[in-house]
Parts: sequence; structure tokens; C-alpha cells
Amino acid sequence: VLGARREGTVSEAVHGTPLTITIPRGIHSGGWPEKTDRRPEFCVLRPTTARVLSRYGVIAALGVFALTVTEEAAFFADVPKDYAQLILMGNTPGSVYDLAGTRAKASWTREYALSFATSLRPPPFLLTLQGGISLKYVQGLAYYELNRMNSSLVTGNDGILHGKIDVEATSASVDGLTGGGGTFSYFPAPAGTGWGMDIGARGGITDYMTVGLAVTDIGAIHWGRNVIVARTDSSFTIDDPLNADQRNAVERASRGTNGPGSPFTTSLPTTLRMGVAVEMTKLPFFKKMLFGEMTLAADYNQGFDDVPGSTTRGRVSLGAEYRPFTFLPLRAGVAFGGEDRFNLAFGLGFHSSVFDLDLASENLNWIFNTDSFSYVSLALGMKIKF
Repeated sequence: VLGARREGTVSEAVHGTPLTITIPRGIHSGGWPEKTDRRPEFCVLRPTTARVLSRYGVIAALGVFALTVTEEAAFFADVPKDYAQLILMGNTPGSVYDLAGTRAKASWTREYALSFATSLRPPPFLLTLQGGISLKYVQGLAYYELNRMNSSLVTGNDGILHGKIDVEATSASVDGLTGGGGTFSYFPAPAGTGWGMDIGARGGITDYMTVGLAVTDIGAIHWGRNVIVARTDSSFTIDDPLNADQRNAVERASRGTNGPGSPFTTSLPTTLRMGVAVEMTKLPFFKKMLFGEMTLAADYNQGFDDVPGSTTRGRVSLGAEYRPFTFLPLRAGVAFGGEDRFNLAFGLGFHSSVFDLDLASENLNWIFNTDSFSYVSLALGMKIKF
């Protein structure tokens, strides 16, 4: 978001893109949601991004240009609580496990972006105005999507297990990955290609308050290399677990078939981002009270599609950054909505003339309430300055 004086808003810095592992809620609270509650428990792995290359140039008469190469892997899944119940409790007589709510998508992309930002003539209600745009060429290296999951396990009161496996998944990948064949190369012929765009603006309402608005990742990827469709549609019955033929029948039922699939297109994680930031140390009242610098910020992010790296569940983030010394930023924040409903976060950094090192966790809820512990997260970022 273009809402703060430093590379994105403070709350975006606090709630970055950490590697996140989610544990289904209920395991630690001593009880499961009622059986009538079919809302899946979310198991989310946030986007993991590596900025491989970043170069900037300034043309005084025009603005700032930037060339970046970014690698991103993203995954999300909706996992019903029935999975964890099956693992912990087994298929006891009378149990019914419905796995139909399962969804999963994953992607691995490489992005080459050319960005430009410049100052614009502000309208009367703004002191300053800057605008920016990025054009991206996106290479898709791998993609996976679980298209259909209608599987179930039903154990009668007599102990007889009736299973149904109905699954369909689509994948695409570069040569050398699973199902792709050939030899893997770090610069392979992509499995998919596409174009994207970011556009945004930042305005200064006063000398201490800025607002930002942006729409990022507008575009799509067309996948056509090594497209494979895996299908399984079968059922089985077990009334004697010691019977080898019945156990082998379960294995045969789960194998399914793999075959070539048709090319397909997926959306980029298009997201609306808006934010506001206030530099508290520029306010006369707080300037006399505070030692160092402090910035408060608020963001709202709204995805337009449930794809890896985005969600249609809106998220509000509130954050603060305090620098008692220029080299030591301390950050804290909260977030509401999105996949996680509520998060409490903390982060800190060490900034020097040679490099910046930042560390953050976006789920500290468990410190105050152990029943709320649903996942652990850690974000680590480093920027080397040339």
C-alpha cells in the first residue's frame, strides 16, 4: 500500500508474508465444533516471496524507474475438521466423515516487473500526490488445484466401513517436476505465461498524514505445459480389516488415473489495497512527548478471487512503528478478518547503511490465550544496499 512514508504501510510491514502453518482449531481447546457446523477449519500457507533482483534509477524530469525479479510460492487449503477427527479418533462404529469441503490450490511463479513512479499535480484537497504503475511479465513454473473432492468414510454400528473416493485434481509444471518429465533447470521453459499490472497513488493530506490506494496483480496466467488431470472415482467396503484382499481393494480404489489435460487460465491474486499513515512525531503535541519517531497506520486489503496469494475475505490491519533510534524500528499491530479472523503481531528490525534486517511474527495471541493457538508464523526479511 502506498500509504506511508516508508516502503508500504507499517501494518503491512508487521503483517508481511510469513511462512504460516495452521493447526485446526479445537485441538487445544479440548472440544470440537458441533457436527452441524460444516464451516471448514482453514489450513493456510501464506505466500513466500523472494525478491531476487531489484534495481532503481532516477530521471529527474520524469520520476523513478525500477526493475525487479520476484519469485513467489503460494498455497492455500480449506480443510474440514473431519480429517483431524479421523486421525485422532479413528473410524469408530457409527462415525461419519465427510471430506467434501476440501479445497486446495498452489502456485509457483516468477515475475519480471518494470515500475515507474512520479509526482503529479495534486487536487485542492491534497498537499502532494504521487502515482505509480508496474507492468509485469509472469512465468508460471508450477500450479496445482483440487477441482473436486466428494469423498467420505462411513462406519456402521456393525463396524462395517463404507468408503467413497471421488477426487479430481489438475496440475501443470515445468519439465523436471512431478509429472513433467525431462530434466529440471532453474531457467526452464515456463509451464504458463501471462501479463499483469499494478497501479496506485499516494496523497499527502497534511504534512503528517498520507493516504494510499492501489490495485495490484491485475492479470492472468495461461497454463499449457505438462498439464495433467488426475481422477479417482471408486468405492470400497471393509468388514474384515485382516482380509488382505479387502485392504488391497482400498489401495486400488485410491490409485485413480492420470491423463493429459487441456490448457487453462488462472487469475493473478488481484487485490485492492488502501491505507492511511500518520507520522505522530510531526504533530506538535506528540513531538514534545516522544523520543524518536512514531508512525501509526491502518490498511484494508480485499482480494477479488480465492487464488494462491489472495482471498475474498477482506482484512483490516492496524499497526504502529516506533524508532527510539533510527537504526532500531519496533513494530506492533493487530489484524481483523482475512483467513485468520484476528491476529496480534510484533516485529523489530536493525537498519544500517549496508543492510536492513527485519523480523516479525503475526500471531502472538497464544501468549494471552492458549486456546486461541492455531498456527505459528515467522517472517524474516533482509535488504542489502548498494
